[in-house]
Amino acid sequence: MPKIDGFTFAQQIKNNPLTSTIPIIFLTSNNDKASILKAKSLGIDYLHKPTDPAKLRHRVHQALIRSEVQHFTQLHAHATTILDEFFSKKQSVDLNALDVWSTQTIEMVKARGLHPKHFLDHLPQSYNDATHNVNVGMLALLLGQTLHFTHHQQCDLVMAAVMHDIGKITIATSILNKTSALSWNEYVIVQKHALDGVEQAKKAGVKKGSILDAILYHHEKLDGSGYPSGLKGNQIPLFAQVIGVCDVFDALTTQRSFRERYSSYDALMLMLHEMPNQLNQHYVQTLISLLH
Repeated sequence: MPKIDGFTFAQQIKNNPLTSTIPIIFLTSNNDKASILKAKSLGIDYLHKPTDPAKLRHRVHQALIRSEVQHFTQLHAHATTILDEFFSKKQSVDLNALDVWSTQTIEMVKARGLHPKHFLDHLPQSYNDATHNVNVGMLALLLGQTLHFTHHQQCDLVMAAVMHDIGKITIATSILNKTSALSWNEYVIVQKHALDGVEQAKKAGVKKGSILDAILYHHEKLDGSGYPSGLKGNQIPLFAQVIGVCDVFDALTTQRSFRERYSSYDALMLMLHEMPNQLNQHYVQTLISLLH
């Protein structure tokens, strides 16, 4: 290459946030150990010429997987930072930052070349308020795209999902992290987070009724056993039903203070066989298709 060598060029790509996730493969006749080690340190795949075309195709495929997963985890980490700031400082959630994040995430998932399972396998398995909201946001987006929601529907769904539990900011940590069963009074306090979430969303500047309703009703159940209003069946808004499925799945498959995490399989079987009258089973079945 004129003026700069391949390593310098690759380093410039890796140092630029806009291009840092682009996979790089060196196909070169240079096979010295120092070059190979340097390539590895920069996250560059290194192939020595001549190479088998099948091997090159395999390396390209693997590089694309790593790149997409890296982009996915970077977006997840960014949203988690935004919500960590909200929960730790107990100030208004940064709606503009979440709006930019949701647009980037929708475009990334829309352009994906991988099966959604590659992404879902990299969701954090430890539970806290921030990661749970982001996990549910990512799950809801993948579900919404698979269900062929429009772009505008996806935007509203993701914003509602990533904020669905922000009302928990008003609940004492001693209740949220309790390792034993909640008392009735504590359970009533926890239920209030749906109403408080709407107030927090309004405070941040959310005006769309579809987003506010999804936050308010994400704990409603098809048989009327949910809260805060005991809605039944199609009385429950569409987005609230989608988020409800994603919320239960993530809650079951992440490590909690009061129990061990369920495997994805066990969580889905529980949702199918023990919650058939509570959760929209079409959405549960769609989630299963994303995970297998």
